[in-house]
Amino acid sequence: MIEFSDTERMSISDAHLALLTDSLATLRPVFENGINEYSLINMLKAPPFALFKDAELSDPLILFNTHFLLFHCLYKLREQWRVQGIGELTIHATNIELRTADTYFQSQRCETHAKDIGAIDALAEYYLDLNNMTTTSLEDVETLIDDFWQRMAGHPVKASSEDIQHACKLLDIDTAITLTLVTVKKHYKKKLQSVHPDKGGTTQDTQCVIAAYKLLLRHINVL
Repeated sequence: MIEFSDTERMSISDAHLALLTDSLATLRPVFENGINEYSLINMLKAPPFALFKDAELSDPLILFNTHFLLFHCLYKLREQWRVQGIGELTIHATNIELRTADTYFQSQRCETHAKDIGAIDALAEYYLDLNNMTTTSLEDVETLIDDFWQRMAGHPVKASSEDIQHACKLLDIDTAITLTLVTVKKHYKKKLQSVHPDKGGTTQDTQCVIAAYKLLLRHINVL
């Protein structure tokens, strides 16, 4: 059982990570059929795994920690299966699926709106660094959780190019650069501090900044 500390962060050991990764590896047939994150978490809460507690997952910050740790181990597993030549594990909140290498790359070539490989690697880098979990604030988590449940309910929001440009302008991001998770998060945190009421901002200013951040996260396929 993965334990949680009083400071609302997981007490993580190498043994915990290895246990979760090994447990995920036994679910290869499940991944071959595809499964969403919500269903996978429920599976890992139940016997014989019993890796997470229901009561703990009612807390937004702990739910985010669970999501982060799960994705951390999924990306670890993806690396293992790549080396072993088993296939390519595609990892998204709405679908986690194991495909053969040939099938995966063929689908990427055929999809008109296929994700940029650099963006995918940036996500892997983000989740493989456990420091990113501990530096995420409750405010960040509430934003992420809100959009997570919208996606699970089947209501993803697609932003227009005008909306994206407006959000970038609001967060002081140069629209000429390629948006990455690191860039968006950096500008969001800086802008959020500048619109704080103590800095002369308002609640409405704060809400606008958060809304812009959420929109850009959706655009780069983090949410």
